Amino acid sequence: MYHSHRKQPCTFVIVACWVGLSLITGCQTSSRFSEPPPFAVADIEPSDVPARFFSKMAPQFEALYSLVFHYRWMEFTAVGMASVDTKTRSLAVTCMTPLGVKMFDVICKDGVLEKAFVLPALGETQSRSRNQQVRI
Repeated sequence: MYHSHRKQPCTFVIVACWVGLSLITGCQTSSRFSEPPPFAVADIEPSDVPARFFSKMAPQFEALYSLVFHYRWMEFTAVGMASVDTKTRSLAVTCMTPLGVKMFDVICKDGVLEKAFVLPALGETQSRSRNQQVRI
């Protein structure tokens, strides 16, 4: 009888040590991947990087984005779509939540803002005026 009481605390200590070690080693991060080399452009000036980027960009493209809006104490996920045509200086950007609520919508043609909508809770309560110049 005396022998069984002594065995119980010893088992508890072993289990507690095992759980403690597994928590410590389980939360440890390992560096499986090597650090990438730092980005450096040696052949051009830093001020020329934007022009070089735009010269290699496609004249027309579409992009799909996922966003998270932080509004007061809430967070909203959303999906955005952008269609850009640099030759005609036109773009269309829209953003909706997964439930279909439109967060914002912007259409610009020939560098002029044609239509803009922002959900009133996110920003201005009125859309911007027409014929506002937008640089593309």
